[in-house]
Amino acid sequence: MTTFDYARLALEVYFDNPDLEVGGYTRPTDGTSDTLIGFTPITTNFFGAYYKDTAGNVIITYRGTDSLGELLSNASWGTDWPVNDPPLQVLDAYNFYLAVVAVEGSSANVSFAGHSLGGGLAGTIAV
Repeated sequence: MTTFDYARLALEVYFDNPDLEVGGYTRPTDGTSDTLIGFTPITTNFFGAYYKDTAGNVIITYRGTDSLGELLSNASWGTDWPVNDPPLQVLDAYNFYLAVVAVEGSSANVSFAGHSLGGGLAGTIAV
């Protein structure tokens, strides 16, 4: 998996009809991974997907900001503004990670990708 492949995954998560294979990794469904693993997000703005290879490696990718309404909400992250969406999306990202591990097994080698808010979620959950 190259840096370019990670960048492609960060982009593919925005598409309604994404590439289902990137850099030797396959997305396990042609729809949302949420449906496949029985995950229900708390927020309507959250979206995650994952890809896996035959060696048990998994890459979880998170969608970032994709609407003007989310921009104001995202600006509140780390401030006193009374908007709770980013912290709830962190919780969604963590719960999505747990759901993927429950399906793929705790021995899966998991890494993360994302862009914009998705990159922030990926970095937060990776820690």
